Amino acid sequence: MGCKMEEIIRILREKVSADPFKRFDYDALRDIVISGGTAPEKVDETIFELEQKGYVYSSNGFYRVVRETTKKGMLDVTHRGTLFIMDGEKKRHVDSANLKGALPNDIVLYDVADDEVKILKILKRNNPNVVCEVLQKDNGKYKLDPKKVRGSLNINISQDVLAKLGAGSYVLVKLDKDMKYGMFDGEVVKPIVLNGKIDKDLAMVAFSNGFDTEFSPASINEVKALPNSVLPEEIEERKENDFRDELIFTIDGADTKDMDDAVSLKILPNGNYELGVHIANVSHYLRKCPHLLKEAKERSTSLYMLNTVIPMLPPKLSDWLCSLNPNVDRLAKSVIMEIDSEGNVVNSRICDSVINSKKKMTYDDVNSILEDGVVPEGYEPFKDTLKKMNKLSKIIGAKKYDNGEVNFCSSETSVEVDQEGKAAKISTRTSLSAEKLIERFMILANETVASYVDMMDLPFVYRVHEGPNPIKLKEALKIINTLGFNIPEGKILRSPRLIKDILEKVKDSDEFPLLSNLLLVSMSRAKYSKENLGHFALASNAYTHFTSPIRRFPDTMVHFLLDYYNDVALGNKTLDYETLKKIEASLAEACEYASLRERQANRAEYQASRRKIMDYMRTLEGQSFEAVINMIDRKEVSVTTDNGITGTIPFRDVLGDSFFFHENNYMLIGRHTKRKYKIGNRVLVTVKGVNEFEEKVLFTLDKNISRAYAESKEFNGGKKLRKKYNN
Repeated sequence: MGCKMEEIIRILREKVSADPFKRFDYDALRDIVISGGTAPEKVDETIFELEQKGYVYSSNGFYRVVRETTKKGMLDVTHRGTLFIMDGEKKRHVDSANLKGALPNDIVLYDVADDEVKILKILKRNNPNVVCEVLQKDNGKYKLDPKKVRGSLNINISQDVLAKLGAGSYVLVKLDKDMKYGMFDGEVVKPIVLNGKIDKDLAMVAFSNGFDTEFSPASINEVKALPNSVLPEEIEERKENDFRDELIFTIDGADTKDMDDAVSLKILPNGNYELGVHIANVSHYLRKCPHLLKEAKERSTSLYMLNTVIPMLPPKLSDWLCSLNPNVDRLAKSVIMEIDSEGNVVNSRICDSVINSKKKMTYDDVNSILEDGVVPEGYEPFKDTLKKMNKLSKIIGAKKYDNGEVNFCSSETSVEVDQEGKAAKISTRTSLSAEKLIERFMILANETVASYVDMMDLPFVYRVHEGPNPIKLKEALKIINTLGFNIPEGKILRSPRLIKDILEKVKDSDEFPLLSNLLLVSMSRAKYSKENLGHFALASNAYTHFTSPIRRFPDTMVHFLLDYYNDVALGNKTLDYETLKKIEASLAEACEYASLRERQANRAEYQASRRKIMDYMRTLEGQSFEAVINMIDRKEVSVTTDNGITGTIPFRDVLGDSFFFHENNYMLIGRHTKRKYKIGNRVLVTVKGVNEFEEKVLFTLDKNISRAYAESKEFNGGKKLRKKYNN
């Protein structure tokens, strides 16, 4: 920082020392900048630099000096809609009243006073588009009503523009980041046409999270110009890796249309396995579609909401030309791995190939073979190969476990919708042999590709996971110990890999889902990075996303990088120092953007599911369910029912007494009855209603049934496992 800038900052801080809330108009700030040694013609440039470096910020035409307590961060949001900012290792919740127009994922300046976060200024909007409905007031004037937005958000748009759109219209509005007299200038990006192709609620969720339901005409025209099948000359180019006669097939959900991956297996003469993971070669087609390439990068991911998919690529590519459909030739990128009997990859190669999948298999059918020994019709020629694959899957799983892979509870809530788009059934689904087989094969392929590039020390897109947050992990272990598990906190904090042992020893107990979730939320969030930081949960030294290029743009970037480095190796392209630096800079930006879009997609998918769950639970008001308490804090109890529905219970709705929170033991205690509720208790709850704005299902807590439940379980297996672990 130059001497002039230091002097300007000194003068500014001196001016506000007596009055921390002092503000300056442009002329006053101009005088200070000049008195600090800046030439008059450089004033605007210097003021811009002061703003960019975070020393001052503008508000309603005035400038304020950033206080020493002011910090910069990103406003984030949990799946359940809680807004927060990560302040170092501490998660600070942000009240809706203190947002000052900020939206999730915005970069903001904020202050913390008495543990309350107040946003001062929006520095950058990462998702500036907001879904709004045009309303007409009683006086005839129009206004915009923002949808799915927390806090107050007033948008300034010309009355003429709103009148042309008309009352009742939905529009996508781009917001400015600067508030002017309590309002944000807005620009209509496009009218939202709800044409019935997508459920109205789901369309609103998609647009609110930055996902367009339609592709641009330019992209569609590019795709139309592509051939409908693989061309003879494309097969000729890949004749050295023509795998069309090999036994290759896909395993996916029954309704899957965009099939990225296929697998094959051989037993080599030396007894080793040769596993082939064959991935759709999306980059081959995107290279011919520059408009679509740009649009796919902006979308970054497909959005899966219940029975609806908003794809990253148009259907001709996602469901047909790139999808590894059965009995048609398809271009692929294949990872061929030789694996020994202990699960080590002893040899591997990555190549452009052509394949012809012999069958579209489903998880349910494959599980029928591997779990039940029942072979569905049409699977007879594949039975032996599937059993060998399952054996290899278990070998790979055992090796990953020995290396420290953390196996969290894999069940997830599934919402089935009827033809009218309403939730018809809510249940939990657990990964079985077929799901684990595909997951392990894909992880191994991702590791193999990442290790290949990492050894060459070239810029790349890594999928990284830095492990547990020490503060969150300490809190999780404190809660776990209140459940009766004698876990040495200091030992785990020094060696987080021991988390794996905790989960392994309780995996067959009733407490496994609860403990798994407590430890899972203590983990850092996985993200994309140009730096290889390893993947804690998978115990991988190098990991990437390579296996889903139809639905994830980072995978497509990996394919493009492999193509580029292959051309360099063949002498078709050069790679100098300047080019390396440009690639690194572009990858840093691309990884940050892809991580952001992933969070937006996850949020949208949760919102869509949650919306249907709330509609479903509204019809069950007054009905009772068995549930488990998974958290108690200062305000409410959180529970999960046996079919996976999460809900909350304010203390006032815990029946039978007036309860207070015992913070050290995360326990509720009745003031008169001394009745206790703690995390892990099995309870009886009754649906009270829903809070649509906060996306919460509300219950009353009726009764603690933990003792009755334990006595009804044969052998009382949960307590046995607890004793075993404590010993």
